[in-house]
Amino acid sequence: MEQYGKFKSLDEVYAVILGSIKRNYPTIQRSVFNKILVGFELEKVDKEYFLMLVSRVKETPELSDLYIKTVEGHYTLDDIKVYDEAVTEDGLFDLVSAYSVDKLTTQAQTTNFRKAQRQGTAQYYLSQQIAKELAKSLKGVNKPVHPSAYTEDASDKQMIMALSDWHIGARVDHVNGNSYNIEIAKSRLASYLEEAHKQVLLNKPSHIFLYHGGDFIEGIDMRKVNQSFDAEVDATTQIAIATRMMIDAVKEVSSWEVPVTVALVGGNHDRYTSNKKDAIYNDNIAYNILDTLLLMKTYSIFPDYVDVVDNREDIYTAETLVAGKDIMLIHGDTLPGNDKPKIPMLIKDHAIDLVLYGHYHSSRFIQENGSGFSIMVGSLMGNNTYSKQLLLPDSKASQLIMFVTPGDDTPTFQPVFLG
Repeated sequence: MEQYGKFKSLDEVYAVILGSIKRNYPTIQRSVFNKILVGFELEKVDKEYFLMLVSRVKETPELSDLYIKTVEGHYTLDDIKVYDEAVTEDGLFDLVSAYSVDKLTTQAQTTNFRKAQRQGTAQYYLSQQIAKELAKSLKGVNKPVHPSAYTEDASDKQMIMALSDWHIGARVDHVNGNSYNIEIAKSRLASYLEEAHKQVLLNKPSHIFLYHGGDFIEGIDMRKVNQSFDAEVDATTQIAIATRMMIDAVKEVSSWEVPVTVALVGGNHDRYTSNKKDAIYNDNIAYNILDTLLLMKTYSIFPDYVDVVDNREDIYTAETLVAGKDIMLIHGDTLPGNDKPKIPMLIKDHAIDLVLYGHYHSSRFIQENGSGFSIMVGSLMGNNTYSKQLLLPDSKASQLIMFVTPGDDTPTFQPVFLG
């Protein structure tokens, strides 16, 4: 029949709908099934008929085969055409209420985590939704024609641009004089890049190291206080925006025509699993952001003089050699928050001269072991309801600029405070 698109009967339509739900959700629920039926302007079914229908699809070879092929992706809701305004495969999530999605997502956590334990990673489960959001976000990125790096009159100084704790998606409304949202985050990052460019023109560094210390996104359930009400957008949108912001930052810095090395690590807010005891190591959105940067590099979106450190095997630490000094980048949530030395606990088989970390949302420089330093990088977000609730000191939003000179043990620290 024409009204069922590729399918001859209503039972075949039912089988495809059931298969679509199974492909996108951990369980098949009648409430979701009925919402899709309504989207196709078909009649809802009651519990008894629904159970009978599921059994019929299972027990009828033709329907069972159609169901399995739909689960595997050979058929989608787009193959059903009842009316012009019928639901599409991309509209499946929009059709189901937010409450239903939240309920099903909660149920999915245990199911997906157990499956992830068998497969070794949980990243697959978010990657499909992230890809859709990222595709929208990257529409404006075109392959440019790049100049060559200009280093003729460069000094021997090397510059570190240390970013950290963006918490994209967090919303702060007038907390002790601070407000924050996505637009403010973009504005603050632009102000930081403007100041960094001034320092490049003034100091003429021979190399720039662009770091990010993690907590790209806020998430919605990382803290004991449920912050879902403070989240401006959902997690996948947070990831897409943070990725685009990082890409744009690399493109801006590379336009200064100085060789650039990019390195980043994941933070606790970037984990796919909020409970660190349940988290699978390396399941962190920083991995996906790094993977995207490496892809951009492969396809020459970035100039040849931009290098991206590939630490995908351990997304929580990155090391670079800056002006002869070994510098480790780490998020900081696993480091002691007091004055206890941090470098010794990070040393494994070689010396570390400087360690940069974020997490604590303020700037701090502690001398360790001779001329070694542990360096705390501030936050793009600044103070918020969480810090206020715990009576933590107010910390104005900031990011860091450093200069290191070969043969000189005296680095220059410049916190860039952002309004």
